[in-house]
Amino acid sequence: MDLKACLICGDTSNKTLPYPSSNSNFKYFKINGICECLKCGFGRAVPVPTVSQLNKFYTDGSYWGGNSSSNQLIVHNRIQSFYRIDHILKFLRKEKTSLNVLDVGAGTGALGWSLQKFRQFKLAKYNIIESDDNMIRYISSHVTSNTLNVIDGNNIPSNSFDIIFLNHVLEHVIDPIQFVKKFVPALTEGGKIYIEVPNKDHLFKSDVFPHTLFFEENVLKLLAQKCKLKVLESRTFGNQEAGRTTTNSPLLALYRRFYSASLKLNRFTICRFLNNLIFRYNSIGSLWTSVVLEKETT
Repeated sequence: MDLKACLICGDTSNKTLPYPSSNSNFKYFKINGICECLKCGFGRAVPVPTVSQLNKFYTDGSYWGGNSSSNQLIVHNRIQSFYRIDHILKFLRKEKTSLNVLDVGAGTGALGWSLQKFRQFKLAKYNIIESDDNMIRYISSHVTSNTLNVIDGNNIPSNSFDIIFLNHVLEHVIDPIQFVKKFVPALTEGGKIYIEVPNKDHLFKSDVFPHTLFFEENVLKLLAQKCKLKVLESRTFGNQEAGRTTTNSPLLALYRRFYSASLKLNRFTICRFLNNLIFRYNSIGSLWTSVVLEKETT
């Protein structure tokens, strides 16, 4: 892949940054650095992994294996899914009472679990695209069977979904424009795409593996323009300090200890309260960036 021209803005000026990771020599691909565009700030891991290498990594259990699918992380993801759902509901037509949702890169199905808890609408179908068969089996056992539907990522039905979630997915692909474009025809009239990614996490995390792409808010807006999507909202939010492995804040460290204990005990209400104190999902910050998109009208 040509690294001279930025995939997002087309500019050829760039700089190379270190790739923070202890896993960059992983058996399927090796990452040595990050090529960052000097004009828009978009970053790509180098050397660029091949599609085949990424497919092997995400299908054989390497990503979701071990502690990645621990009960504590599952509860944590469910809590944050509540915030995402609650946020995007503000952009849907009020008369929309039944939703057909697509979750791309569904993982543990935290979004589907959380969708079932909302009473503002009926969940018609929770559709998922997930490359790891073990995770599909896990989701099948935790989401109501009459709402769950597994979609082939190479055969996405047109005009089908009211909301498409690309939640912490784009940082794992090779070409974000081509990836997003294939979902645009799948939107219903008035349907929305929600994209959320880490905000330049290579600048504050000690390990970003296996992230292949790096974003900031302006990059997501340029991406939407390339995909002929209208930006209804863009924001950068969350407590960046909470994204670090270690913190110099005694108060944050105390919140983390209580949060960890609450996760182990599966005390969901307490976990939600502490999660908000730690991550500040609804506050302006610099941990994540997101956009809410819809088709441009012709």
